[in-house]
Amino acid sequence: MNDILRTTDIPHQRAAGYREKVRRGLLLGTAATVVMSLCAIPARFFWLSELAASLRVQLIIVAVGLLIPAVFTRCVRLAAVLVICVALQMPWMVPAVPVAAVCSADRESDLSITAANIWIGNTDYDAITDALERSDSDVLAVFEVGPPLLDHLQRGPGQQYGYMAARPGPGPFGVALLARRPLTDVRAFGDNRSGGSLLATVRIGDRLCRIAAVHPISPMSPRRFRDRQKHLHQIVRHLTQWRREHEEGAVVMIGDFNLTPWSPNFCDLVRASGLKHVVVDSGYEPTWQPVPGLLFGLVIDHCLVSDDLTVVASRIGPAFGSDHRPLSVELSLPRRSRILHPLFSSTPRDGTAGFR
Repeated sequence: MNDILRTTDIPHQRAAGYREKVRRGLLLGTAATVVMSLCAIPARFFWLSELAASLRVQLIIVAVGLLIPAVFTRCVRLAAVLVICVALQMPWMVPAVPVAAVCSADRESDLSITAANIWIGNTDYDAITDALERSDSDVLAVFEVGPPLLDHLQRGPGQQYGYMAARPGPGPFGVALLARRPLTDVRAFGDNRSGGSLLATVRIGDRLCRIAAVHPISPMSPRRFRDRQKHLHQIVRHLTQWRREHEEGAVVMIGDFNLTPWSPNFCDLVRASGLKHVVVDSGYEPTWQPVPGLLFGLVIDHCLVSDDLTVVASRIGPAFGSDHRPLSVELSLPRRSRILHPLFSSTPRDGTAGFR
């Protein structure tokens, strides 16, 4: 009789052992989620905190994934902690900055721009030039342009477009602007320490448009974090001054910002610049994606526009040998459209208060 009881207890013992392993896994996963959530709070000031803030979407996905087994295993306290972690991240999932107005898709665009970070290690130059030519945009902003690619651009798309300005570099901060319209008042910002950006003016009818193709350094250390902030700060100051001098001028700031919308520094940047964020599709589709999957990508390529420009279309294209995907926008002038998310005024501010 005792042997029978011991035999029937085995499945219960195995189930109890399995539940204990699940609880331990949930405890470790919840602890890691709590640490990341708390680490993201001072993201405005510390580089590690901003890296955590950049992963808010992933944090929500992981927390929800842990919440489901926590509920089924009746781990009430762990489930409550996970709900709090999700609640801490959710406010960042709605636009906290002015969003660019969108006009009807049947309206013709006055200016189309494609920004593509082609990755410095991508040596398939023929494929790169073919993809850029197929974009059929009025302006191309190309990042991580080394001398060999610059030569291919000059002989390929450069001939097709007619106008080209470049800030070549031996490292990842070379940048080129190609346009079907004359590029004037060209100015370069940055170096291999802080990043590489190129600004130029094009004419849209009887209006001027200042285009800033930006690529600051990635904030992977305290020094790089400070240098990225300084680089963006300089561009914002320049654009603010340019808008004071050209009251009828429009502004487009586009490129690889190395900054996600979930960072308070991105919010500070948009508000200080007086520009509006072009939200592409849902706003969550990664533009930097070293491997497929939402868990392994970040939204770090952006377009900001002045409020006299409206968005006809915007899209994220397929990658061509790069860990980045190209961002394309079609813009119209003047503004005659409905406004989405009119949360803040977009009037340029005096200086860059609040943008560290």
